[in-house]
Amino acid sequence: MSNKHTMILLSVIAALAAVAVVVSAGNPDTPPGPPETTSSYRLEDIYSRLDTGAAGAQITFTEPISGPTVGTGHTLDEIMAAAPQVDDTNGATITQVLAGTTYWGLRSSAWATQTGAMANNGAVTLMPTTTQQTIAAGYHDGSGYVTGDADLVAGNIRSGVTLFGVNGNPNVVNTSSGDAAAADILIGQVAWVDGSEVMGRRFLAPVPKTGQTISYATGDDGDLDMGVDWITSTRFITGTTGTTGVTVVVTDTLTGLVWLQDANCIQNQYPSFDSDNTAGDGAVTWQHALDFTTGITVTGPYSNCAAGFSDWRLPNVRELQSLIDYQEQNTALPDGHPFTNAYSGGYWSGTTNIHTTSSGWYVDLSYGQVRYISKSTPYYVVWPVRDGQ
Repeated sequence: MSNKHTMILLSVIAALAAVAVVVSAGNPDTPPGPPETTSSYRLEDIYSRLDTGAAGAQITFTEPISGPTVGTGHTLDEIMAAAPQVDDTNGATITQVLAGTTYWGLRSSAWATQTGAMANNGAVTLMPTTTQQTIAAGYHDGSGYVTGDADLVAGNIRSGVTLFGVNGNPNVVNTSSGDAAAADILIGQVAWVDGSEVMGRRFLAPVPKTGQTISYATGDDGDLDMGVDWITSTRFITGTTGTTGVTVVVTDTLTGLVWLQDANCIQNQYPSFDSDNTAGDGAVTWQHALDFTTGITVTGPYSNCAAGFSDWRLPNVRELQSLIDYQEQNTALPDGHPFTNAYSGGYWSGTTNIHTTSSGWYVDLSYGQVRYISKSTPYYVVWPVRDGQ
C-alpha cells in the first residue's frame, strides 16, 4: 500500500471515531410519550365545550402510529375565538339573575361561575286603586295579572270621568243636585234624583189642591184634601229677565205657566191705558185686555211689561183659577206667594161664556169666585201669562 492510500484510510477512521464520540454523548432513543393509562381531553373537546356546552369525555392516550391528518380538528385560534371575553358593559350582574341560579359572569369583577341574587316574586297580582302602585323589582313568573272588572264599562262611569282609558257615558251624570219628587214629573216619565230612579206621577194637566185645610164635615174638601200637593215656597220660582220695565217673572212649577210678578202691570207701567175707567186702577174692558196682551212684546207698544218675552197672552179661566187658594181671601192667593200689586178684585180671562157670548169669564181674587160679566164692563184687570219652556 502506498503512503498516499495509507493517509486516506487513516483520515476516514478518524472521522468515524469522531462521530461515534458525538453519538455516544446523548440518548440515541426517541423520547417516550405519555403513559397509555393516562386519560385526557382533546383540543376538540375543549372547543365543543366552549361552542355548545358539550360535556366531552376523557380518552386513554394511545401512541400515534402516524402523524396528524391535516384539517381534522380546530386550531388554537378557533378555540380562543370561541372562548368568552370580559364585558363590563353588557355582562349580567348578580341582581339581574334569579336568586339561586348559576350563570357565567362576564364582568371583570365577577368572572366565571356566579350565583344570581334577583328576588323571585313569583306570581304578582295587582288590584287597581285610586293611587299609583309600585311594582317590586325582581323576577315575575308570568302567571300574575292586574285584576279586571266586567263593570268597567262606559255605562257605569259618570260623564266627564275617564277610568283606565274608558270614558264615561254622557247619560251618566251626578244626580245629587236633583230635588224633584214623583209629583213634579209627568206620569210615564222617569228621572234620576239624588241617585234614585223616580217614576213620574204628575198628570199633564194636574188638578191642584184647593188649599183648603179646614174640614166642615166628614168627606168634604178640607177632610179629604184631594189634588196635587204643593208648598208655596217651592211651587213658585222667581227669575229676572229683560232690561226695562217689569223684569221679574214667576214660574208656577205646578202648571208650568209663567206669570209676571207684577199682577197689574197696566196700573204701574201704563196708567193711561185704562182711560175707560176713571178709577185709574188698571181695570179695562175685555177687548182692551186682549189688545193690551197682544201689544206686550219686546218691541211692541207695551214692552215695559214684556220682561224680555214676546209670547204673552190673556190666560184662560182655568189657568187663572189654578192660582186660587180657597183657604185665603182678599186676596185669595197662596199664603207667602211672591206676586206684587195683586188686585183684590176681578181678573179677565180669555174664555167666553158660551151661553151669552157677549160675556166673558173672570176670576175674583177677593174670594176666588168664578163668574161671567159683559165684556164691555171696564171693571177688571189684566194679568198676562205665557207657556213655560
